[in-house]
Parts: sequence; C-alpha cells; structure tokens
Amino acid sequence: SYVVIDHTGTVRQKFVGPCCGKSNYFDCSDSEALELNATLHSHVREALSDLRATYPSGNAKCFLTEWTEWTGCGCTSESDTTATRTRTRSVLQEAFGSGAACETFALTETEDCACSTSVDCEYTEWSAWSGCSASCGTTGRRFRSREVAVEAAFNGTACDSERLVEATSCEKEACAVQCVPRLGDTLAARAVDLGPNQALVSPRGIAFSPFPGRHLGNFTDARGRTFPREGSVDEGDEAWIADGELHAVTIVTGLGTSTSIPDNTTAGALRRKDRGWYHYMVNVTGIAFNSEASTGRAPGRDTFGYFATCQDDMNTYAGRKEPNYFMGPSLYDAGRVG
Repeated sequence: SYVVIDHTGTVRQKFVGPCCGKSNYFDCSDSEALELNATLHSHVREALSDLRATYPSGNAKCFLTEWTEWTGCGCTSESDTTATRTRTRSVLQEAFGSGAACETFALTETEDCACSTSVDCEYTEWSAWSGCSASCGTTGRRFRSREVAVEAAFNGTACDSERLVEATSCEKEACAVQCVPRLGDTLAARAVDLGPNQALVSPRGIAFSPFPGRHLGNFTDARGRTFPREGSVDEGDEAWIADGELHAVTIVTGLGTSTSIPDNTTAGALRRKDRGWYHYMVNVTGIAFNSEASTGRAPGRDTFGYFATCQDDMNTYAGRKEPNYFMGPSLYDAGRVG
C-alpha cells in the first residue's frame, strides 16, 4: 500500500500497488513496476504543484504538527502543591528557500500547574454471599466479592487485591451418620490384626469389592492360590477402607479366613495410593464400587468393579494450589496399580 502526504501532513492519496498479493517483489513484471512508478510520480507532482502555487516565491518556513494535549501534572508526593506539565509537537516538513528553519521553533512547552487532591481507591458494593460449600456439618465456607470502582491517583491509597474477596465459615444441619449397607440377613464382626505397618489410620468409609482379587492381577499368595485378573478369590470377602489421614485406600483380603497371608493367622492387607492421590484421595471419606455388570457397553468402557472416592478437603493439591472445592466422586480402575 502507498500513501502520499503533503507538507501540511494531509493525506493526499492512498492506493494499493499493482503488485499487491504477490509473494515476492521480483514476481512483478516490468510493466507493473513501470505502472507503479508512473502513478507515484503523478501524485507527487500534483502535491508539489500545489506547494509552488501556495508559495510562489519559493520560500516557506518549517511546517509543524499541532500541539499534543497537556500531560498530567507531575506531582510526586502528597506534600507537593505545584508541579509542571508539558506538551509537544513535531516537524512535518523542513523549511525551504529562505523560510524560517525548524530549529527556531520550540518542539516542547512546559508550564506550572497545581497538584490535584489525592484520590483513594474505591470499591463497588459487596456481592451477595455465595451458598455454603458444604451440604451439612460445620466445615463449610461461603464467599462474596467486589470490584475496583475508582483507581487510586495522585498518591492516594492504592487498591488491594486481597480486599476483593471475603470468606467466612458457615454451618448446616448435622451430617447424617453414614453406615455400611446391610449385607445379607445377619451381620457378624471380628477383629483383624493388620500388624504395625498396616494399621488403619482414621478409617472413614468401607465397601466390599464385587470382584475380589481384581486389583491383584496375576498373583499367587503364600498358600499357592492364584488370583486371576478377571476371576475372584475362591473363599473370603474383600473389604476396601477409605483411610482418611493416610490419603489412601487399605484393602483387607480374605475376610472370614485365617490363612490368607504367610503367618497363617490373620487376614491380609494392602495399602493403595493411586496416581493423583493429592487431588482425588486427600482426606478420603467414602468409597463405593460399581457392581452393575450388565450395562451393555463396549468392554473398554464397562466400569464394572471400578471404585469411586469422595473426600472432605478444599482440594489444594496437598497445599500446593488455591482451593477449588472439588470433593469427588473420582472413578478408578480397581485393577492392580503399576
């Protein structure tokens, strides 16, 4: 594109050259280049002709732009009462003939000005409080926010981003006691000694696997029993316990038996902390299995035997990020980890 500007800064012509759209200047033909040259010369000659008509003596002083707007008053401290401000202009066309040269004209002007009264930051009114982040209990939080209405000026009190959001605790009715669903007509309980390295820490939820042994993969225990990936153990049940303070799930195998680990006296236990535990298992409170095996889905999408977790946590990624209050559920494959 080409623009022809005269001595007063006025745009006289704007046009697109004949070679526009070609990837390389040398793609233009000789005739196209000559056409462009003739067009430019024509527009420039026209502007020069008007200039000679305006200044027949051949003399003209320097041509300057209009003055810019004044800058703000340059107050630097709250004790200032006066300061200075400036405005500028620039050269459009150097003088010609015996006209006054540009050096004889000032390009910057400065004058005194009075400092304005300081302006403090102002905020909008607070929004309404959000709903409580918890549906029951005393651990909920609620929030309200506001925005900056007036920015600080002239050394006034600056805006504080930490004053744009407020949070407070909120309480709901007491949470219902959560119990293990009834299994069969009768319930029986017995103590399970998991040993000092496998002890439960703050157990908060329990579920019984509909597919015992799936997490073990191709595994053979001390008795020589095989736990196939798609099969199940031949005796005993399997309890999965949400272990809150350890941010993990503890799997107790062979319930109802006494010979499921090498010492032949106690049930076995495995502790499982999946990838992303700091997001999906922190302060885990609940666990449940998908026991529906007749969904009709493709095998790769059937989640029979998968388990889900919920957690009582602000979800700060173990203290590394701001809270986003995600509390689950999160779906995992119950197959062997790793």
